Amino acid sequence: MRKIFTAIFVLFIFSGFAVAQIEIDGDMLDWANIPPADVDSTAEELGDMVKGANYDLQDLYITGNDSMVYMRVVFDPSGSLTAAYSAGLALSLYLDTDVAAGSGLDWGWWTLSYDYLIDLSEAANDTAPASEVTILNNIQRDAIAPAWPDGWDSVGVCMVAMNDNANEIELGFAKDAIDAWYNLRFTYEVVGEWDWDNVDVAPNAHFGWDPAWMIDFDMVDNVPYNTAVKGPQIVSAIEIDGDMLDWKAEYQIDVDETAEDIGDMPTGPDFDVKDVYMTSDSNYVYVRVVIDPSGTFSGQWSKYTNAPVFELHFDTNMDKTQGLSWGNWWLLGGDYKISLQNVYNPDNPQSEVPLLKFTGDYEGAEETYDSVGTVMAAVNDNDNEIEVAIPRDSMHVGSDIRPFIYSVGDENWDNEEYFPNDLIAEEGPAYVVNYQFVEGTGAKNMKVLAGPGAIGDDTGAHQPKEFTLYQNYPNPFNPSTNIVFELPKTQKITVAIYDVTGRKVKTLVDNKVMSAGRNEVTWNGLNQKGNPVSSGMYFYRVSTGDYSKIRKMVLMK
Repeated sequence: MRKIFTAIFVLFIFSGFAVAQIEIDGDMLDWANIPPADVDSTAEELGDMVKGANYDLQDLYITGNDSMVYMRVVFDPSGSLTAAYSAGLALSLYLDTDVAAGSGLDWGWWTLSYDYLIDLSEAANDTAPASEVTILNNIQRDAIAPAWPDGWDSVGVCMVAMNDNANEIELGFAKDAIDAWYNLRFTYEVVGEWDWDNVDVAPNAHFGWDPAWMIDFDMVDNVPYNTAVKGPQIVSAIEIDGDMLDWKAEYQIDVDETAEDIGDMPTGPDFDVKDVYMTSDSNYVYVRVVIDPSGTFSGQWSKYTNAPVFELHFDTNMDKTQGLSWGNWWLLGGDYKISLQNVYNPDNPQSEVPLLKFTGDYEGAEETYDSVGTVMAAVNDNDNEIEVAIPRDSMHVGSDIRPFIYSVGDENWDNEEYFPNDLIAEEGPAYVVNYQFVEGTGAKNMKVLAGPGAIGDDTGAHQPKEFTLYQNYPNPFNPSTNIVFELPKTQKITVAIYDVTGRKVKTLVDNKVMSAGRNEVTWNGLNQKGNPVSSGMYFYRVSTGDYSKIRKMVLMK
């Protein structure tokens, strides 16, 4: 048996904590309790290959833990991959990371490009089987991935092993080797005898047959989902023409307490946001902003000495708004920004403006942006509504995207407007609006996601349905940090700190009964003896009788 396991010490030390710990050695024994991801209509059919069993895909498995993604590919047991290799084998694993939650697909996650390629063929080399292969990134993001190796960059190493019967392959790679926030979709392509008329693809109907399926892997919960790929779009496309007629089927996202209050601007209605709409199709994210009907956009220019600021920001990094606090998604950067004031400049109105990506800051102030695309925009005839279309392939977005609107009149920072309206307030309630590409829009009350400076949720209204461990804050930290978790029921909890060798540094909570809901524990950077620990990476583990989860943090002195 080939033994080609590469030890990664953090995973080894914390193997008891992981969702799944796979040893890449080819024996497949540690996959015993993991079901295949390709079930029902996504399953491969045996015997559908033109030239025999050597290339016939049968089952796909995927799992992971906090650090790694593991995959297993099973071929027709009557075939042999080593025989296929000697006859000319191309076995490619393609990974897609950009298109959110598999929605809006018109075979779109393919036509919008595969982001990564792993050539697994050498694992079947009968004379010198590879134990590691290269992860290649499609840097060009071409609509059709460029021919290897042109346009691909090496970004990491994937461990790989084949079983003794030469009909199964398992592989593992670090999550931080790929740029994937929430979702990961994969396709295996097998070509036998260098004959591209003799190809097998899994998921089996991915290249245009009906029904077509994809397997969508949740990178946070490490769970695969089967998604039917149906229809070209999530919704009908919006025409950016200012008439707003094609928004009639859309609902405003600023509902209940997230809605803007008309008349809350100190210098009049010109900056007063009333309603915000958001939708998408396969190609664009659309936003519509309605201001107080008694005001006008052009009034922002004509009534004041200085030019206005009217900005649309997007946050894309925090999955499903988890971990949001007073400022986390803001302090970590609105990842993209669109300055809209020139769209309604009465002297020189623009129909296209740049899409800017945040690339750097100075002492926490967002200052550096790079242009990454072009946004279309239009204002209605009444000069009090604006609609915007942002190309999806210009943004790196996972399953969720959060809008934020910021306006300033006459360079007077006492005359600011925000949406959501209480997002940066120091008293609540404060909300964040979240657009999920499958489920649509929703709002989260940030007081139940408390963080630095946040208001505690003392209403009792929030009852978590599952155990959730949030990222510590601040992070990096010095000298102390807070660990926040939610419990679905009152139960005994243990919270412990470990260093990178797996040695326990301190137990913060030892089998203590804690109440259902949000809980918070502080670590002051001291070890069990009360001595300060050194700078570096540490891990915090929160465990119950039912759950255990671990996250990493950095102490920086």
